[in-house]
Parts: sequence; C-alpha cells; structure tokens
Amino acid sequence: MNYDPISLPLTAHPGGGRASATPLVPGWNIVENVASDGDSVVMPAAYEVSTMIVVDNRSAHTLNVYPYDQDVINALSVAAPYTIPALTAIQFTCFRELIAGQPSTGGKWVTTPFTGGIVGPTGPAGPTGPTGAGATGATGPSGATGPTGATGPTGIGATGPTGVTGATGPAGATGPVGATGPTGFTGATGATGVTGATGPTGASITGATGPTGATGPSGSVNNNPVDGYTIFEDFLGGYDPSVSSLGVFAFTNLGNVAGNVSAPSAFVDNGHLGIVQLNTGGNASDYAALLSIGASGQFAIGGYSWSMEFLVNIPALSTAGARFTVQMGVLNQGSGSFPATPDELIGFRYTDNVNSGKWQRVTRHSATETATDTGVAAATGWHKFKFVVNAAGTSIEFFIDGVSVGSNTTNLPTSAYLALFMCQQESAGDATNSKMYADYITFNCGATGR
Repeated sequence: MNYDPISLPLTAHPGGGRASATPLVPGWNIVENVASDGDSVVMPAAYEVSTMIVVDNRSAHTLNVYPYDQDVINALSVAAPYTIPALTAIQFTCFRELIAGQPSTGGKWVTTPFTGGIVGPTGPAGPTGPTGAGATGATGPSGATGPTGATGPTGIGATGPTGVTGATGPAGATGPVGATGPTGFTGATGATGVTGATGPTGASITGATGPTGATGPSGSVNNNPVDGYTIFEDFLGGYDPSVSSLGVFAFTNLGNVAGNVSAPSAFVDNGHLGIVQLNTGGNASDYAALLSIGASGQFAIGGYSWSMEFLVNIPALSTAGARFTVQMGVLNQGSGSFPATPDELIGFRYTDNVNSGKWQRVTRHSATETATDTGVAAATGWHKFKFVVNAAGTSIEFFIDGVSVGSNTTNLPTSAYLALFMCQQESAGDATNSKMYADYITFNCGATGR
C-alpha cells in the first residue's frame, strides 16, 4: 500500500505536550529528531473514515503522539497521548466516534503495528583492476673528457759575472695555461614506457524490494453504553434561572442572596458557542453555582474508570481587594456546608492568598482533605481542567490544559454518590461582583461491566 505524501524528516516538539506539538499530515510521517523521551507530535483532525497515517519513529527515544482537540486514540482518554517506542512505525486508522443522542464531538484513531516491506541492501562494489606497468628508458652514455692543454716554456735569465755576486735576475714569466677541451654531449633520455590499461569496474547489484505488508483489519465503532459512553453539555440553550432542572446534567441554580447564573452580560468572543456566566452578586460571602441533581448527580468511584472536563474562563483573577474562591468537580455535602466544606469532594480549587495563587488538586473524604499543589498559577482566559478516576477507585489523576499535574491517592470519596458542581464565592470581607464563564462540561465513562 502506498502512503502519499511522504513528509520531510520531522523534529518532535522538545518537552512534549499537545499545545506546541509538531503537526502530522495524512500519509507517511518520518520523525527523525526526538531529543528526549516524551517529545511530541499531534495528529490532524479525525474527520474522514478510513484515513490512514503512518508515524515512523526513527530515533532512539520514545515519541508521544497526541490526538487533535476532542479526538481519542484507541481506548485512551480525550487528548491523551499514544507512545511509540524507539525505532518503531505505527499505522493510525480513522473511525468516527459517535455518542448516543448527541452530535458527533470527536474522532477516533485505531493503531496497528506497521509491517510494510523495506528496500533490500545495495550489492557490493566490484574489485579495482590492476595498475599498468611501463618500463623506464635507459640512460644515455657520458661524453668523452677533453685533452689537457700543453705546459708553457720556462723563461731563461742571464748568468751574472763571477766575483761579486750580482743581483739575482728577474724570474721569467709564467707561460700561458693551455685551453680546456670541449665537454662531450649528454646522451638522449629514453622514452617513457606505455601505461598499462585500467582493469574493468566491478558490477553493482541492487537487492529486490521486499513485499508490502498486509493491511490490518478494520476496527469497529462501539456505541454500547455498557462498554462506555460520553455526556457533553455545551450550554447552547443558555441558562434560564426559572427552570429548576437544566441540560443533560439536570443543573440547578444555587446562587445565594444576589449570586446567580445567567447568559453572558456582554459579548465574550467568537470562538466559544454556548456560554453561561456565574455572578457572585456583590455581597460578602455570596456565591454563584451550578449543581447537578437527581440521577445525573449519582457519580461514584470504583468499579469503572471515568473522567470529567471543564472549559472555563476567569476574566479577572482574585486579589486582596476583590478576593474570591473558584471550585469545580464533584461533591457530596453530607453533614458539611455547601460550597466551602462538603463531606466528600474531587476537584480543582483556586484563590490568590492560598498556595501562592496556584491551582490545587483536592480530594476529600469524611471531611478530611488532601489539597496538593499543581504547580500551575491561575491565569485569565480559557483553560481546560480535567480529572480521571481509575477503575479501581484508588487513584485520581488531574490535568490542566491537557498536561498532567499529578495524582491524589488519599482521602478519596469511596462510599458516597457525588454531584457535579461549579462554584465562585466571594470572601467574607469582600463585596465585589466577580464573575466567570463556562463553555462546556463533559463526562466520559469507560466500560462499566453492566
């Protein structure tokens, strides 16, 4: 099977996460550069059934592959990454994920190991031929030495008279030196021998291409509520305080005194349809809250896995002059008070003068609480908050904007039904009318075994 197009070699996003992950394209994606385990890439939206994508991790590190937006991979939760081992290729096949009674909200990718053929090795190079040998020409003979010149005659002086010895006569002149004979000619240099012929080049044989691996079987879409389901509230109908049971979670408005829930009082933005606004009302200790009631409030932990996700916007943060607390999750008031001290709780909590203004992940059982620092400072604008309960009911993992911020394993509410809630409450000494927005709340349930 062909996988076109084939991407240029890709580099995974250092440090991982989905927000800045390197985008993939339909076809064959070669990821050569993965600097460390968990660096990330992100899939395109799963819109077209049977779309196939191959992700080829050619590095020595593991690679995290994130789904797009609300898509999922296999049985993983929404936005959870699929990890590809080093030097491994995985094929992703698109299937639509349908939710009973609701519009399609996300797609699903199903993975299979990629077993496609490879190109055979290049044949060995032939041996190099021998170098040709040429004989060196003989050296020519030396020229003969010329004759020695003749010696000049000896000068003759006159003999002085006998008696007084006369002066010695002058020495005769030295005769001329004979001429040097001519130098003999140098013999001619012998011709260079002929270079030997170059040996033939060895033949190169390319190995045959391996066969294409068989296509994996098609997966199936399962909408059986016994095996799992999703409930999604997008507030597209707004919020009518006169209605005592609103939306799929049967929300009721629990604002006290002047606190209330309403449609937005002004335009928020174009990117979020269906928004409700929580208004604390402007009195000290006032709050605005949504709380599910009846059967929709009967969540429990243990026996199956499930998750809850909120998309909210706090337009102005809590300060010393306008202090408030935000909480969201599930709770059971029991003999405690709402919303500050319920007996049972799972969720997120924020105020500026606790934990240095950073979000806390909170679990509470029989009025005893575990509140743990997430390390994430509160910020204005839209942000996602999610927690995932494992099937055994022994651990709850928390996520902010798709990134895990740790798990709680103590003071888990294991023996009570829990109602979905969201709340903003002014401090006892503050009378500011604070507000926040909610875009959606989604509940995803794994296999129940019913």
